[in-house]
Amino acid sequence: MSAVSVNKDHLKLISTNVKTGTENAAAETVIAANEDHPHVKMLIEKQAKAVNPSKPMLSPMNSKTAEFLKVLIPSVFGILLFLGVWTLLSHQQPILPGPIS
Repeated sequence: MSAVSVNKDHLKLISTNVKTGTENAAAETVIAANEDHPHVKMLIEKQAKAVNPSKPMLSPMNSKTAEFLKVLIPSVFGILLFLGVWTLLSHQQPILPGPIS
């Protein structure tokens, strides 16, 4: 565990912010007081990446295509898996006809 260094001025500011309902400002004050800590630096970088993702947004056409593929790929995979198991079983037991016949 790491110690948090907050002086009296920060505590007053935090209590004022919490009383007024701005918890984010209180959290930012604590982070600002400990910006030199490596864990806090990592959290700040992670929050910045969440706010500004580097991935481009999908256009509506790409979104529709992605949704279609999300439905199509599992369905095709399921059918191919079924046919593969059927083929294997038909080779094991000569009574069972294969998918081609």
